[in-house]
Order: sequence, then structure tokens, then C-alpha cells
Amino acid sequence: MKKILIAPHFMKSSQVHRISVFSSLTDFLLQEGFLPQIACFHTELNSLKTALKLADIYVQDSQALILHGGSNVSACLYKKNLKNSSFSQHLFRDYFELALIQKAVEKRVPILGLCRGLQILNVYFNGTLKQSLGQHENTHSKAIEGHQSSSHNIDFMNIGKIHSVEIQKNSWLAKILKKDTILVNSIHTQAVDKTGQGLQVEAICEDGTVEALSNISQKIFAVQWHPEIDLEDSNNQKILKNWLKLV
Repeated sequence: MKKILIAPHFMKSSQVHRISVFSSLTDFLLQEGFLPQIACFHTELNSLKTALKLADIYVQDSQALILHGGSNVSACLYKKNLKNSSFSQHLFRDYFELALIQKAVEKRVPILGLCRGLQILNVYFNGTLKQSLGQHENTHSKAIEGHQSSSHNIDFMNIGKIHSVEIQKNSWLAKILKKDTILVNSIHTQAVDKTGQGLQVEAICEDGTVEALSNISQKIFAVQWHPEIDLEDSNNQKILKNWLKLV
């Protein structure tokens, strides 16, 4: 059984800190015949160099990497005039995920980015991000009449906020979905500004927001939405299943 490494969420409260992944994602991977494994990071990681040692151990025993959603990527990673403490969310997680990406790229391990995962991939490839699109969800999202997400009960994530995305012609997405537009959920407060080197834009929103990126020759694909929490949508299933074919 092929092992898929998952970089998890990190949640911090006044009493307890925890890492987690959506069970819908792990259930799906197990159902498809893959073994999901969580990559645990140390919350005191303070440099990419230190993170690389841990990341190397994880990646060498895995056949693929999934970068999960979560808190914003620290702006100091691509705004060179900022100190490490400026605008940081969870810098230790950023270092660890950048290290995982580096090791995965070196070993040509397939990578899937989900929401924040797209953002950290873009930063790794020397791209930049737009900040503060909204307090709880991005400003281009809206509730579309007649459409109801299968995960609409996840109220804390405002999963009911959706919008359409335009799939770019001749893209990997266009080939597997055979559609020009699809509806996606929308739960993010950052977005791609400058696209990273070597990454191709696969889909955009009507306001120009980048919604999917790829480098298929390196088996890298990422979306700005969360397909793993709306798997009753056939488009989301096709996306995940076709990425798994790269593993």
C-alpha cells in the first residue's frame, strides 16, 4: 500500500494546541487504496535548515505529499523587508512545509496542495500572496441560489460560500474535467499575487483570483478550494482521483 504524507492543520488555543486532518480526506485515501500518514512538526522549529532534517525522514518513506489547509502563510517569507515576527501566523509550520516541498521536489514525489497548500507552494516557487481578502472568507465568494454544498453543516468554515471558476484551455484540469467552468467552495483570506516560477495557472475566478496551479511535469497540482470536504461533487472526486494516478 502506497503511503501518502499529509502536512496537517495546526490549531492553537489558550489551553491546548493540536494538529489534525479532515477525516473525509483520510477516509477517501484509504478507500482508494492508499495509506495516509500525518507529518508531525515541532512547534519550536526556527529555521528551514532545521526543518529539512525532519522533512527528509518523512519524505523518504512516502510516495506522495498532501499540503492541507489552515492558517495564513507568514508574509515574511516573501516580503524580504519584514522581520520574522512580522505578520507571522505559525512560522514553524511554514518552515516545515517548505522543507517537505523541497524534499518532495528533490525526490520527484507528487504533491497536492489544498487551499493554504496552494499558497505555500506558490511561495516555495518564489511567488507572492495577497493579504487579508476578508475576515472570514474571501470577498469574491457568495452563496449561489439553488446550490448546496454536501458539507453545508460545517458552519464554522462557511462552507456554503461558493463561486464559479473558469478553467484554462488545454490545462490539466480541462483535460480531466472536460468543462469550462465549475463551482467550488471558498474558505481563504490569502490568494496568489505573483505566480511562482515554473507554475502554470489552471483556473481563475471571475475577479482574476488564481484558483488552481500546476507543474504536471513535476507531478504538482494545487487548488485554492477544499475538494476533500465536498466529495459528493463529482468534479472534486475526479480531481483527487486523477492526482492519485500520478502517485
